[in-house]
Amino acid sequence: MINYQLLNQLIRVYERIKGDLATRLSLIFISSGIALLINSSLALSASYKDVKGTEVSFLANVNGTDWLNPAIGFVLVCVGIYFGLQRFRALSRDAAIKDVGLFFMPGFENLNERLPHYAIPRLEQSKIMDVKFPKFDSYNPLKIQDEYMFRVKTIEDRVHHSAIKKGYVSALGSVPYLYLTGTMFKDGHIPLRVLEHSRTENKWHVLDDVGRPCSLYWDYGQDSGDRALENVTSNSEEELALSVSFTNMVAREELPEAIKGHCLNVKLSSGYSYDALLVESVQDEVIKKIAHAITTLAKKCSTLHLFICAQASVVVKLGELYQNGMTGVVVVHNYNSTTNSYDWAMSYDGVRVSKLQDS
Repeated sequence: MINYQLLNQLIRVYERIKGDLATRLSLIFISSGIALLINSSLALSASYKDVKGTEVSFLANVNGTDWLNPAIGFVLVCVGIYFGLQRFRALSRDAAIKDVGLFFMPGFENLNERLPHYAIPRLEQSKIMDVKFPKFDSYNPLKIQDEYMFRVKTIEDRVHHSAIKKGYVSALGSVPYLYLTGTMFKDGHIPLRVLEHSRTENKWHVLDDVGRPCSLYWDYGQDSGDRALENVTSNSEEELALSVSFTNMVAREELPEAIKGHCLNVKLSSGYSYDALLVESVQDEVIKKIAHAITTLAKKCSTLHLFICAQASVVVKLGELYQNGMTGVVVVHNYNSTTNSYDWAMSYDGVRVSKLQDS
């Protein structure tokens, strides 16, 4: 059985040194030089004894060639130290360039304000430019509506008017808030990674690199697979719905009455789990398939309703894959676990965000 946890740890170590030629050369030269010095020392010590084991003079037993190996070892150590110093200078210069953006976007007022620098690969931690948004209640739809354009403008300003070449996003909050957070990065100006928050450890982390693949199961009434996607129809108001059931099942009976019979459901073949997709490549492949289905459904309706029950990183990435002119009007619903109903929703058309009346 493949030990994916061990493989991911080895990959983390490799990522710290990959492409770092100066560091590798430095370690090779220093270790080789030290090995030669130790071996030479042992050989010289042995030469101090005659065949009967009696100690004789150093000068009587050591010839000129006996100094060659320790001399080479000393040179190798010096060369290794030189490469190490060069690497240190390069790292110092790179550290001054803050080209890795950390977008901290808390949607809970009681969330820990400590920015998760620790979750970012070590070589990038000194290059982080913090883009920290204030905490607010993401279950207040009016606040989401009021904050949206300000946050979009802030992100655009930081990306366009700074040296940021890569970004990390850490966000928690309501499903509509997380989806809209993803849409703020939909233009794809920088490569983006979404951090995941561990419920058990209360810590952020990057997604794993390797793990088991996962497939999707689609259903609509009696239809499944591609047939379900083909046969789903809109209601009289040209509305369709997609429910994403990853963490738990999105119950059909809890959906708004007008779209109960017009909702395509998708779930993972592996079953329900709070942390079902923790492998980045697997998660990205799943999300691309859902995003493709969304664009297909958008051609069949004027408004697409989304009911998403999934981990935070999945919701953010779905929003990131929103396409102007292709996805159309999307309505993302919030689930109230107290009343077991969807009590409010946010509408998004690629530009404007607005709160809808209770579902």
